[in-house]
Amino acid sequence: MELPLPSSAAADLARVRARLGNLRTKLAGATLVRGVVLGVLLVATIGTVVLGAEAVLWMPPLVRLVLLAVILALFFAPLLHAGAFVWRALTGRSSALSDAALAQHVGQQNARDGERLLTLVQLDDQATSGSGVLAASARDRMSTLVNGTPFENAVRPFEAANHLARWTLLALVPLVIWSALSPQTARGAAERLLSPAAAFARPAPFTLDVSPGDIEVTAGDTVRVEVLALGGRPFEIWL
Repeated sequence: MELPLPSSAAADLARVRARLGNLRTKLAGATLVRGVVLGVLLVATIGTVVLGAEAVLWMPPLVRLVLLAVILALFFAPLLHAGAFVWRALTGRSSALSDAALAQHVGQQNARDGERLLTLVQLDDQATSGSGVLAASARDRMSTLVNGTPFENAVRPFEAANHLARWTLLALVPLVIWSALSPQTARGAAERLLSPAAAFARPAPFTLDVSPGDIEVTAGDTVRVEVLALGGRPFEIWL
């Protein structure tokens, strides 16, 4: 049977469990944030390449539809994976965020605190299962010892997300520069990519500047019309 704890040891163990719960919540939130940031990083990287290709090639609707689906998949896949990981861990279907796993997280940064915390978790499991007085006594002493150490400070839950965020900002630099230097081209490519079902006619590589334009003349008068082709020279022009 489970051996009762002294009141002070029980309070210390309860505080340690509560601190582990807070650390578990932080790690779960950090996992979700990392999934979102990773999705944004993939979209920023692949999206910039796709927008550049669309600006140059004016791709057909089917190709744009496939590429847009790929971009959306790249964004949602890391988020869904992170969400599934957190859900399985918090519902007990996975031991990834169990107390023992949290102790191992702590031990990766602080070996002494992690070893003490893992020992406490194991001793509490043994005492709860009624393994003997020795385990309960060692658990009581270890509870007081662990409660006096800031073991959660050894874990930096959002360090990976911050690292990915810096890469995301770097990946967005080319897109921001392109949008600033050629806003119409970038906006046009984005509008076409976000309308995958629509067909867009590629503009001609030249424009015709006709002068004098719309004027009123008397019947029989001679009018001089000049047409200036700007851009690539066309093979022939029909007026």
